[in-house]
Amino acid sequence: MSDPSGEPSGDWVNQPLTIFPPALILIRTAEALHNLDEEHKNTRDPGLTPEGIAQCQRLREHLQTILSGHIVNRIVVSPMRRCMETALHALDWLHDEGVPIEANALWQEMYKKPCYTGRPVEELQADKTFDRIDFSYLDPVWPDKSTRTYFHSRRCILERGQRAIHDLTGRGDGIVIAVSHNGFMRTGLTGRWTANGDYRVYSLVHSFRLNRLSWLPFSGYGVIEHDGMEAGAMGRSSTMQININALAADATFLPSDETFAPVDGSFAPVDESFTLVDEN
Repeated sequence: MSDPSGEPSGDWVNQPLTIFPPALILIRTAEALHNLDEEHKNTRDPGLTPEGIAQCQRLREHLQTILSGHIVNRIVVSPMRRCMETALHALDWLHDEGVPIEANALWQEMYKKPCYTGRPVEELQADKTFDRIDFSYLDPVWPDKSTRTYFHSRRCILERGQRAIHDLTGRGDGIVIAVSHNGFMRTGLTGRWTANGDYRVYSLVHSFRLNRLSWLPFSGYGVIEHDGMEAGAMGRSSTMQININALAADATFLPSDETFAPVDGSFAPVDESFTLVDEN
């Protein structure tokens, strides 16, 4: 396989797609306290609700059936409480089989509100709840969101999405599971709205047709959705899809004026039920 990291010559629009192992199962965190009411939007790093824990149990049972006979290489999680709790409730059986669970800041949520902001790694490591989480790969700047990697502009989010996928390549065959947040997954990777505790399956791909940021070594990395995932693997998610390349590259996400282009390229305001703000 040729190295896809260099800038292609000629017409980059017609560059082929290169598909990489491993396959990716992308899980949205189960329901957390901030999903219930405005009061918890100001709670830093909220945990799961009782319904969220029940969603994890249903997800666990579903994945145990689906993944029977398949090899899972690793689990990566946003270092936010709700994602780590989702992994520990739904994927504990994989960890018991020797699959590592790695906290990775690339998979965190985008916004700066307390409910979207994690806790310092020292606090996480001192919390015995997370003894099974490996924090050794965590970016030293965590939980700061002011750097380019974690800033909430369109360009930065697309860069982070491509960096996250690039980070998964070269890890061998099999399956990787990522537990993340709807806002980041939808606007940085998939264009899809995923329900709490649901997931979709993707192939990792590279092409300079995808989110082209040609000056970066991880430029052009992305995902392609597997068949049958339109409403999520558990059938609980919206079939709506947006074009993640639609906004200007230097646009900053603001609650009042977010506009997207549907996949047909025509610009239209996002439906309020799928707003980027305060849903993840």
